[in-house]
Amino acid sequence: MDKLDNIKSLIVNYLNGTISGSEYQQLKTWINLSDKNQLEFDRIREIWLASNLASEKFQFNSQAAFERFQEKNAIPLLRKTKKVALSYPWAAAILIVALLGGIALRHFVRSSVDGQTTVAYQEIIVPNGSRSKIRLPDSSTITINAGTTLRYSTDFGKKQRNIWLDGEAYFVVNKSPVPFIVHSGTVRIKAVGTEFNVRAYSTENKIETTLITGKVVVSDTSDLSNISGEVSLFPNQKLIVAKEMIASAANRDAREKSLIPKKKHQISKPTSNIIKEERVDPAPDISWKDDEWVIYRESLEELSVKLERRYNVDIVFVDEHLKSLRYNGTLPDQPLEQVLNLMSMVSPIRYTVQGKTVVFSENRYFKKP
Repeated sequence: MDKLDNIKSLIVNYLNGTISGSEYQQLKTWINLSDKNQLEFDRIREIWLASNLASEKFQFNSQAAFERFQEKNAIPLLRKTKKVALSYPWAAAILIVALLGGIALRHFVRSSVDGQTTVAYQEIIVPNGSRSKIRLPDSSTITINAGTTLRYSTDFGKKQRNIWLDGEAYFVVNKSPVPFIVHSGTVRIKAVGTEFNVRAYSTENKIETTLITGKVVVSDTSDLSNISGEVSLFPNQKLIVAKEMIASAANRDAREKSLIPKKKHQISKPTSNIIKEERVDPAPDISWKDDEWVIYRESLEELSVKLERRYNVDIVFVDEHLKSLRYNGTLPDQPLEQVLNLMSMVSPIRYTVQGKTVVFSENRYFKKP
């Protein structure tokens, strides 16, 4: 098989969700060779991701998508792939498993209580071991980390630009008079034209917003006056909101409900559960999407959670005290075992990989390099 045939085969495997780890690395290398390769490959993905899921019938033809690519790059076809056709009635909720690296799209409709109005939504689910990048109807882009669910309505960009996030994503927001709002729980991040990262996994006890350019306003939409309000962020600033603050405040609000009149939202005073960091280096927060992953003062326990999502594995500790080890440095975007080997060279850990389980134990003979 010559080089062009091999590239074609890799792309088809990627679209069909059957690409192996080594094949993915080959395809990634080819994409990075030129802007043209990257652009044309992105167009193939967008043919599927940007398809009109709000229509009564949805159809994606991976072969047709590749033919568009092939026409521009003169890559011969090796074989035909099957057409995947999916259809559903307007009011039904259907899970559509994507052909792109296990990513799933779900289209569903919600009706008002009186049934007079309906809103259609698109939901993108990026599983552990995957990352994805999408372009919204307003030309804003979102890079989505592993283990993330993201939702927006099909009329996005017309009168509103609302995104609902459970997980982590990097937003590059196109300028528009319509505010761009990211919702996660009761926390709301509002922007107009800017770049920022939000880490808001429902399984974690905090929500982090890191601003790169422009300005965002972070607020809490709960009725709890002591934590509601707005905090503005400017470039290289970061806001951390601890979720336990919301729970404890809710309990306190319930106890005091009959004693304290309900107040309008006010700007909250600084507390130990709301931390605004000035002049941060954003690299550790946003490098997950790049070829080099920057780690700064991260415990092995925290790092393990990220490794589990990034490589779709489970991590088990034989020696619990290893969780407190801290790491600084840069990890390459390499296969899991290469990353684990680097970690074992700079810290007293041993590792074994058993299928999709990684076991950490102490290396008692470790000597610092």
